Amino acid sequence: FIKKFGDEGWPNIAHVYAVRGEKDQAFKWLELSVKNEDASLFEILNYPEFKVLHKDPRWNKFIGSLGLPSKEGFSKQ
Repeated sequence: FIKKFGDEGWPNIAHVYAVRGEKDQAFKWLELSVKNEDASLFEILNYPEFKVLHKDPRWNKFIGSLGLPSKEGFSKQ
C-alpha cells in the first residue's frame, strides 16, 4: 500500500496504522498529510478508528496544527 500510494495517500496510510495500533507510524503519516496540505484531513477526523490516538498527547498537538476552531470541540492543548 505504501509503495503504491505513499506519495499521496498519507491519511489513508495513517488510518491503517491507527487500526493496527501502531501510533508512532500513524502520527508520522498524519504529519505528512499536514505537511502536504491534504484536504482529506478534515474528513478523517471523524473516523472512529482514530479514537485510539485521542488519548495520546500528540493528538492535541496534531489537532492544534490544523488550526481548527476550539468552539467546535477541537482542543489545542
